[in-house]
Amino acid sequence: MQIIIADADKQSQAKLVEHTKQWGYEIIEASDQQAVLAALQQSHKPIILILGCGLSVPTQVNLCRQAKNMAETYVLLLSSPIDISSTSEAMLAGANDYISLPFDDSELRVRLDVAERVLHLQKEKAVTDLVSQERLDEACETDPIESTSSRLLKQLMLREATLDEVGVYVYTKDMQGRYTYANQKVCEFFNCSLDKVINHDDSALFSIQQASDVFKNDALVLHQGKTLETEERNVIAKTGETRYYETVKKPLLGLSGEVTGLLGVSTDITQRKKSEITIKNSFQKLAIQTKKLNEKKELYEVVFEKTENGIFLLNIDSLQFIDCNQQVLQQLGYATKIDILTKAPKDISPAQQAGGRKSAELMQEMRALVIEKGMVTFEWEYLTKTNQRFWCEVSLTVVTTPTGKVLYAICRDINARKMTEERLLLSTKVFDSVHEAIVIAAPDKTILDINPSFTELMGYQRDEVIDAGRGILRSERHTEAFYEDIWKTVDTDGFWRGEVWNKTKGGELCACLETISEVLNDKGEVVNYLAMIIDITDSKMQQKKLELLAHYDPLTGLPNRALFTDRFNQAVAHSKRSKRSLAICFIDLDSFKPINDNFGHDIGDKVLIEVAKRIAVCVREEDTVSRQGGDEFALLLGSFESLDQCEQIMERMLKTLAAPYKIDGQAYCLTASCGVALYPSDHADFDGLMRQADQAMYASKRKGKNQCSFFAPNSPTSH
Repeated sequence: MQIIIADADKQSQAKLVEHTKQWGYEIIEASDQQAVLAALQQSHKPIILILGCGLSVPTQVNLCRQAKNMAETYVLLLSSPIDISSTSEAMLAGANDYISLPFDDSELRVRLDVAERVLHLQKEKAVTDLVSQERLDEACETDPIESTSSRLLKQLMLREATLDEVGVYVYTKDMQGRYTYANQKVCEFFNCSLDKVINHDDSALFSIQQASDVFKNDALVLHQGKTLETEERNVIAKTGETRYYETVKKPLLGLSGEVTGLLGVSTDITQRKKSEITIKNSFQKLAIQTKKLNEKKELYEVVFEKTENGIFLLNIDSLQFIDCNQQVLQQLGYATKIDILTKAPKDISPAQQAGGRKSAELMQEMRALVIEKGMVTFEWEYLTKTNQRFWCEVSLTVVTTPTGKVLYAICRDINARKMTEERLLLSTKVFDSVHEAIVIAAPDKTILDINPSFTELMGYQRDEVIDAGRGILRSERHTEAFYEDIWKTVDTDGFWRGEVWNKTKGGELCACLETISEVLNDKGEVVNYLAMIIDITDSKMQQKKLELLAHYDPLTGLPNRALFTDRFNQAVAHSKRSKRSLAICFIDLDSFKPINDNFGHDIGDKVLIEVAKRIAVCVREEDTVSRQGGDEFALLLGSFESLDQCEQIMERMLKTLAAPYKIDGQAYCLTASCGVALYPSDHADFDGLMRQADQAMYASKRKGKNQCSFFAPNSPTSH
């Protein structure tokens, strides 16, 4: 017996081939419709065609229709226990039987035995019909010499040996219904010798009731001359066995055309009838089951097809998908179920799940866990057809069906939630990892959260500032109005950015660059305030250093020429308002070079520092002392009331500078020569005054040093 196994699922097809080969069947494998049709047309033997779930529903239906029109072909359908509509459509198209997945060996073997019996009976009937027709045609041939009945009997006697070998019952009867001829098959049927049949009617061979039915059929042939094709059921009187057979009865005619008897050819169909009854009962059961399933179809569609969640059915052993609903196809981006049903979860998942576990290993672990507990829920990451990540929460349950246990999986879409969680996790990592201090405050400006950088910068731990106000950071460097202006700007513009001096937990001042922003909800309402704080203390210190370098002498700390010029411009503006004079004094140290040359620059620098201090203590707070370079200094004497006041200041300074300098235990002596120019009487601008003061200083040098001279265009005055 040949079996064609057609299944696009290679694993399922291999399993069927393995089972059927061990039972001695000749196997032909086919993976698509074209291959199946070619195999059917080339075969000259009875064929059992097994159609697997790997084929699409249209392909299954088309093959069932094609096979239905071919002789000696029996179609066995492998059916999903859930997909009722597809199974029903294939059965209506011509499938002889179906078996639900997953099947076991014993059930498959029984279905194949039934298929063999049906094919055998179909072949036997075809042969019997052919032989019966040939015999009847020979019996009804006419002869110009003898009567029809005589010639037919003569032909039957001549071919008696042949008729005894055929597998059908051949007999003749006279007008009284008595047997005038019977072949060997008839004797075997009644389990008696020929002499117990000839010249006896059916009452001696069948029960009275059954004999009466035969007499009625015979009467239609003998008395009405009809040819009768009928199915008869008889109970053999001798054994009590019920037999079924198909019978053709024709009248035997005499020379004048009158009916002289009948010729009967019967085929035993008892086994076929029993098989048909079995098959009929099976189909009746199938109809009942189908009706029940159809009654439940609406409920099925609600829980399986119309749910918002994806649903899988998986083979509990191989973990391959048995069935899925449309939601699964939409979730994963596949067009048809075939795209899914040829795969397992590991085939449409990344190699590793989010925790680092291999998908194949983790799925086996979940399988073992659900078998142990009956149900398990876990998160799973799939890959869509376009290789995009898809997160779902899987509830896996063991379900017992009439054909065995399967895994029932409900897949809830949590992709949006997982994306949100990942964004929140990323935000948390950023919040905790950034070097900028971050403060999250409530609408009432109480602190809700801080990041580690805030603790590192300000010294406060999280529990020390939660529910506290931002006021804990305020320093005395800013007024209350300063902070009020900040929040007014935030309320108006939605944010504020600027520099703030904050106070740390230890009381230290910290220069910060702050950005305060509103966080709004969908309605535009403020739900939080977010402050980012950057420590710029080092930057401010560096800026101060740069300002010092730009405006102050790095050795003595006195203002340099640039700042001295700026102070002069400010003093000029004040002088114009107050109508008072200004004085610029240029100072050059006497005999400083020998100290530098003989004792080194280190000692020389220390002497210059001490000179700067002595000059500074000799002037007023509103006056400015500047180092111009080397051993040269300048004074800006602010608005003084009289020339005498200016002279007193200069005399005091010269006396102070002439005192010995004790540096590292060694005494050093030096003096200074000074020159003074007055504003606005001597000159109106800074450079002119500086030149005039310099000229007056050189006049002091010429007069013997340690003196102060006022600028005079013709002859400077000495004091």
